[in-house]
Amino acid sequence: MVEKIELMLMLAEFGAHQQKIRLRLGELAERLSCSKQTVHRRLVELEQEGLIERETDGKGLKVFITERGRGVLHSFYLRLEKVLRGSKTLKISGTVISGLGEGKYYVTRTTYLKQIESLLGGKPYPGTLNVKLEGPAVEIIEVLRETPSQIVKGFKTKSRTFGDVKYYPAIIKGLKAAVVLPVRSHHRDVVEIISTNNLRKTLKLRDGDRVEVEVEI
Repeated sequence: MVEKIELMLMLAEFGAHQQKIRLRLGELAERLSCSKQTVHRRLVELEQEGLIERETDGKGLKVFITERGRGVLHSFYLRLEKVLRGSKTLKISGTVISGLGEGKYYVTRTTYLKQIESLLGGKPYPGTLNVKLEGPAVEIIEVLRETPSQIVKGFKTKSRTFGDVKYYPAIIKGLKAAVVLPVRSHHRDVVEIISTNNLRKTLKLRDGDRVEVEVEI
């Protein structure tokens, strides 16, 4: 992983986190003190993991760091900052939206519920506050996805499989809460927040209201 981070940092230094850049494998190999073949192999691995996009044309190779890749770099930065400066929180903001009732369904599953009660310190309200993220906040969630967290273990029933859920303690307008991120989620720009409180009612929130959440990392 260290080798991949080193290569991604170098790509970012070249500007690949902002736009597609043209690469010379020879230059990268020289900077990394390895062979062109090794650089090529690492680039292929990064692409397979969804961290970069590669494009070949008649002039050579172009590379771009994906949203997920930028999230990995941000996560690495935050972990360093946490060690060096003692920073332990991350702020995200977005707009309150209505959910599809999925949060209530998951939070009330007995196996999930017991684990969440233990982590949250009480029985969660049977529902989640859904917040739609915009701009930089979307990348911040990618950071969270790559940041170590407590895990609410998934389970299986006769009819389906319930996956693992990442759990991050949080504070929203002074109330204790938690951000929950299903490990396998298709909603990259929406986060679900749980609490022992009915957050909508307690905080008098409506769809369209903007909120800020302070997440422990």
